[in-house]
Amino acid sequence: MKTKIIAASVVFAVGFIVGLGLTYALLSKSPPTTIKTDASKTVVAAGGEKVDSTTDGLAPNKEGGNGPQTTAAGAPARAPGGVTANNQPAQVEKPAAKKWWTGLKGKTCKVDMGRAGALIMRQGGLKDGEVVDWMTRFGRNPRIGLIPKDDQIRLLVHGVGIDITGTPVAAMVTVEIEKNKKTGIIALHTQGLHVSLHPLTCVFLR
Repeated sequence: MKTKIIAASVVFAVGFIVGLGLTYALLSKSPPTTIKTDASKTVVAAGGEKVDSTTDGLAPNKEGGNGPQTTAAGAPARAPGGVTANNQPAQVEKPAAKKWWTGLKGKTCKVDMGRAGALIMRQGGLKDGEVVDWMTRFGRNPRIGLIPKDDQIRLLVHGVGIDITGTPVAAMVTVEIEKNKKTGIIALHTQGLHVSLHPLTCVFLR
């Protein structure tokens, strides 16, 4: 009788220990948890196969994150149409504006004398676009005529001279006054004088 009781006690103890060990082993394993992305794609957070989530149309950058594509130098990539990736318009160089005194050679012009009441014509000559100094080149030359302030006066331009700053200071012209034709130099910008020449079409000096 005692032997049966001892054997039953041993079997119970062994079964209890084995059952307790199995229960602890099962409780120590945590079930996989999941996180849902905005695009309804599942990413396994722990204990399972990884699934790629949506990138919202952004290409991965060098650091592994998502962001706008950049060039090799790190500047925003240019998009078609002359704009950058951040929608800023690309800078376009504007062509230089044409100056009024360029391209007058061989053209008949009317003269705007500004505040001057008349223009003194002096002896001399110059090449179109030549850099000159008015006082040393023409200022002391003999006078050969006087051009009155008249809207009907027409000048045939042979060339315009500029100073070292690019300002027009003299012009070689031919003018006809009272059937008397003369060719010489007139001042354009000197001592507060501002004279401009305006080309005409279909007007010629005979």
